[in-house]
Amino acid sequence: VGRRVQNLGGSVGSHLADLLLVVFGYGAYLIPFARFAVSVTHFAQRNLKVVTALKFGRPRIIAYFFLIVFFSLFNHLKFGEIELGGRSIDGGGVIGWWDGGKAVRLFGRPGSYLLVTSGILLSLLIITRISLVRLLKIFQGVGLVFFRRVWAFVSSMAVIAWVRLRKNLGKIAV
Repeated sequence: VGRRVQNLGGSVGSHLADLLLVVFGYGAYLIPFARFAVSVTHFAQRNLKVVTALKFGRPRIIAYFFLIVFFSLFNHLKFGEIELGGRSIDGGGVIGWWDGGKAVRLFGRPGSYLLVTSGILLSLLIITRISLVRLLKIFQGVGLVFFRRVWAFVSSMAVIAWVRLRKNLGKIAV
């Protein structure tokens, strides 16, 4: 009250942003990305006549909503109260505070993290339409590449250390 609005959306945008932050906490930052993804998918489907690959139905829209809710729950569990805009609010907003409190009472903190992580993963699987088996194969491929690079680095460092050790002991003629 009495302060100048400093938001690109003006007074209405400022109040809407404030409302979304209070309701969803940090989860409010996912809303523009979710809306953008829905819009791009909708227009790509409409203009390119892609039939089934990009079809955007109720399950995916509901999955976006639950992704935002589970992200709010995660932020409540991870951050608790945060300072934002000169005032203290819950990191998960009202939704994170309400549902996160219930989840902790029912499942404990570790169980709540497990529930939230599962919910985020399930939402992402529904949104992207990637099967769990395909996702595991992707992780397996990435893990294999990472393991090979780490192994190559460690083995080369071991060889360098062995050569330096032998050199220091005077057993290698230079």
